[in-house]
Formats: sequence, C-alpha cells, structure tokens
Amino acid sequence: MLESIASVATAIGVAIAAMGIWQGRRTEQLQFELTFTERYRVISDRLPLVTLQSGDLSATEDHEREIFDYMELCEEQMHYRAHNRISSATWADWSIGIQRNLNQGNMHQACTRLMNKSPHRFDRLAEALGEDEVWDPRPGFFGRIEARIKS
Repeated sequence: MLESIASVATAIGVAIAAMGIWQGRRTEQLQFELTFTERYRVISDRLPLVTLQSGDLSATEDHEREIFDYMELCEEQMHYRAHNRISSATWADWSIGIQRNLNQGNMHQACTRLMNKSPHRFDRLAEALGEDEVWDPRPGFFGRIEARIKS
C-alpha cells in the first residue's frame, strides 16, 4: 500500500515538474516572439503610409532603408518559423500582416526591386511575395514545404 502511494506521489511530482518546464519554455518563446513585435513597431513607425498605397514609386525609393529593414525582419521571422521557434498562433497573426503588407501598392514593387538588388538574401520572402494564400515556411503537416514535396 505504501508503495502505491509512493508511486502516485512520484507520478504527481513528475507531472508538476513537466508542467513547470513546459510553462518555462512557453514563457521563453513568448519573450522571444515579443522581441520581433517590438522590432516591427520600430520599423513600421519609420515606414511612411505611401509605401502601402499605390501611386508614385519615387516615395518608396526615398525609404528603401526602412523597406529593406522590414524585409529583413520578415525573412528572419520566416527563418525562425521554419525552425519551430515561432508558435502557430503567433505565425497565424504575423503571416496575415506580412502577406497584406507585401502585396499592397508600392510595397510590393519596392520589395521586388530590392530583391532583385540582393538575390538570394530574401529567398523565403520571395516565395511568399505575390501569394494569395498565407504562406507557412515551417515544414510539417501544415507547412507548404511538405505539401510541395508530396505533390
């Protein structure tokens, strides 16, 4: 009887320890994701509204540095998503914003121009640019990479 109680107590202790480890990892991941959100805010504050509108492209040429920084941020987010460092819930939010921004007006044209200036620097971003559907760089069941391999 005492052995049964000890076994149950051990199992409960292991479960509590596992929950603590999981919670710690989740907190670490949220803090990691938050650094990207903060970087996005800094970059988006520097991006003029004209980059997301259609019209005069010369305005985007004046802001190539900001657009380039945004593209690098997106590429880095995609890299970490591909390596499972970005959660599915966070990626669902971010990917919609990335898709919307990349495919709007002058931003699309400016990104294409900058990609042509820096071939292979933005490989993941180039794949997502112009897509109508949300692109997930993470291999796995929900990733488009696996879907492409199977087709």
